[in-house]
Amino acid sequence: MMRLRGSCEERLALAEAKCERLQIENEELQESMRQLEAECLGTSMLLPLSWQLTGSEAALVACIISNPIMTKAMAMHALYAMRHDDAAALDKIVDVLVCKARKKLAAQGIKIETRWGVGYFMTEAMRQRCREEVEAEAATSGR
Repeated sequence: MMRLRGSCEERLALAEAKCERLQIENEELQESMRQLEAECLGTSMLLPLSWQLTGSEAALVACIISNPIMTKAMAMHALYAMRHDDAAALDKIVDVLVCKARKKLAAQGIKIETRWGVGYFMTEAMRQRCREEVEAEAATSGR
């Protein structure tokens, strides 16, 4: 009888240790995924203040700069992935925010184009120019 009890306690201790290791691994994987999403969507990119974009507009523009094309699904993820509320998001907001960003960026000579049925994009030359402006702003502002 004593052998069974010791065996159960040992198994319980092993299970608890395994559970703790899995929790740590899960947290590490979640952080890695968050970092990869930020890199892929451009959400970690700090855009020049002179562009005068709102936070939501900046998230979309950063996504466009970071990718050859931004689909509505990518845009919605860039806008709402980090939100923890249950507010329903309408994908029409993407069109509205892109329209507003286009107006602000036109003054900078930056153009966002539409590929109907696919999403929004910038030419590679435009994306490169934007990346250079982002890097220059970061170097001068210390951001």
